[in-house]
This record gives sequence, structure tokens and C-alpha cells, in this order.
Amino acid sequence: MEGKDSTFEISVVENENRRELQISHYPREVAQLCKDVCNFFKEFAKSCDEFAEEKFDLDSAANFILQSSSPQALKLLYRNLKVPPSRVWIYEYQLIDLQEMEETFKQHFKERGLIPFAKNIDGDFLACGKDDHSGGVYEVEEDEEEIVCESFATYLEQYRCLLLSNKLEYIEGMGMVQRSEDIKRK
Repeated sequence: MEGKDSTFEISVVENENRRELQISHYPREVAQLCKDVCNFFKEFAKSCDEFAEEKFDLDSAANFILQSSSPQALKLLYRNLKVPPSRVWIYEYQLIDLQEMEETFKQHFKERGLIPFAKNIDGDFLACGKDDHSGGVYEVEEDEEEIVCESFATYLEQYRCLLLSNKLEYIEGMGMVQRSEDIKRK
């Protein structure tokens, strides 16, 4: 192959198998994206010595999310966890454990109709609505909430694409952030 460029390009035909609805309407795709995110962090945890000995098991608090009317993608994400929730980052937010989720919901989110699932270092939350198809994702800071995506599954799918395309990197104490070389290209 001397003198030839060994790189190749893959092109995806966009007109084939296009979705007509949001990903939340396709249970198999939702299940796969949750597995992909969980497996990414399982492999990531293996590369971090400090996480290697930590054991994780869903306990009785799991009933809160598994029996609630939360989006299916959120339930699947927690069911597929292979590491403690605090080892899974969604951008700069860490997943919270199910006990904290239940307590925070009862104390601060029940009247809003939102389920908190991740928290950043400032104590702000990511939360989602309760419905599968319109259960949007919200950034919640004290008394303010801002919708960032119309569907939890769509939000997670966009995040998974960035993770698997290596466009995010882990920075201790900050979470998964966009790689600096990708920011410079924009």
C-alpha cells in the first residue's frame, strides 16, 4: 500500500431507516442507548484505579424510580448501571443515587412534576418530566428551571453520540466536557 492513503471514509445514507418520531417511541433504540452510556462508564471506571474496588448494587430505593411514572429511558439507564451512579457523568452533572433522587424529589421537585437525576458541583440539578414522550430535560437552579431538551431519550442520545465519537473528555471535578480541540474548530 505504499504511496496510497490508508484512511477511508464512511458515508451514511440518511434517507434509509429515518425515524419518523422521537427516539422515545422506539424502545429497542432507547434500551441500546442506555446500555451504550452505561458500558462507556463501566470501561471508563476500569481505567481509573480509584474506582476499581468499589462495589455497586441497586437497593430497595430502586423502587422509587422503577415504579414511578418517569421516562422509560431514565428507568433503563439506572437498570443498566454497572458502576455507582456517582461514577456516571452527563456533561458536568453526576447521576445521583436513587435514595437521594427520592428524597430530593419529595422535598423540592414533587410540586414541579420533575424527577431530579443528576447534580453538579454547585448543587444545581438536571431533572426530567414524568412522561415518556414529553418528559423533557430541565436544568434546575434553586427556583429557576430551563428546558434543555424536549425528551430525556433524545437528550441521552445526543450525549451518547458525543461520548462515542470521543468529543468529550473527563476533567476531574468538572465532569465530561467538550474537548478543547473540538471547541477551537468551531
